[in-house]
Amino acid sequence: MLRWHLTATHAKDWFQYACERKLAFSAIRGDGGEAAALCLPKAKPLDGVMLRFGREFEVQVVDHLEGEVGAEVIHHESRNGLGEWEKLDAERTLAALLKPPCPGYIHQAVLDAEVDAGDLDAWWMPRPDAMTLGRNYVDLIRIEPGNPPTAVVIDIKASRVSRLFHQTQVAWYAMLLEAMIQRDPRLRGQLAVSAYGEIWHLGSGDGLLWEVDRFPLAPFRRQIRSFVGSVLPRLELTRPGFDAWQVPRFHLYHKCEQCPYFSADSTVDGSGYCWQSVEGANPNADHLGVDVVMSARRVQ
Repeated sequence: MLRWHLTATHAKDWFQYACERKLAFSAIRGDGGEAAALCLPKAKPLDGVMLRFGREFEVQVVDHLEGEVGAEVIHHESRNGLGEWEKLDAERTLAALLKPPCPGYIHQAVLDAEVDAGDLDAWWMPRPDAMTLGRNYVDLIRIEPGNPPTAVVIDIKASRVSRLFHQTQVAWYAMLLEAMIQRDPRLRGQLAVSAYGEIWHLGSGDGLLWEVDRFPLAPFRRQIRSFVGSVLPRLELTRPGFDAWQVPRFHLYHKCEQCPYFSADSTVDGSGYCWQSVEGANPNADHLGVDVVMSARRVQ
């Protein structure tokens, strides 16, 4: 059986690209959790420069927050080979939430809400079929004093501006965090999730390392409900006999050559088509998947 295996990044990517094929290859797994059930192609290398830049920016922000600003930040005690703080496991995350720094921050907490356990039934009723949640790690949770204290979800982006699809990702994290709090009697009533989220993005100058974009979460929570409750069932990508290469509709525009799930200069395996990007097509057009812009030629 094929199942959706969703993370906040998948929701963000849908509202950024509206690409059914990308969603299929990245977010559907077989019974054993393996993407190979979809004949996953050999991915192109990720853009190493941009990926590294994003990670380095996050490290700079967290280190500056803890060192220069003097804020209390709970994070893993170890760094990896790239200098990043390791991610917190479920035990460390729970300990941090039970005794949060107030005021202060929690870095790279894991959000382990479970669909099958009913953690998200308050958001998605009826419960979505064939769906699990992948590991979701949130860059920062800020704890603000109050009765009870309030948790503000923050995502760090190495971009000049905060985009709407970035904000959808933050709303996903906030929904999972709220579900975790409601599930655990030790947290329930002791910690609340803020109605606002934040994107910390590159500063515009004047010595600012980052700038803060604060926004209400409610509109983006409604988007997520629509995505899970209406968009995913309509796509029918988990039906028996599904072949991701035969997905007829997916979004194409001038960034598609960066995507690991199609080749811009050779035949896509098994499709018989050479897909070509369309320069200047609107990447935000038709997120609900009605009609998409594409260009294809049959390879003889």
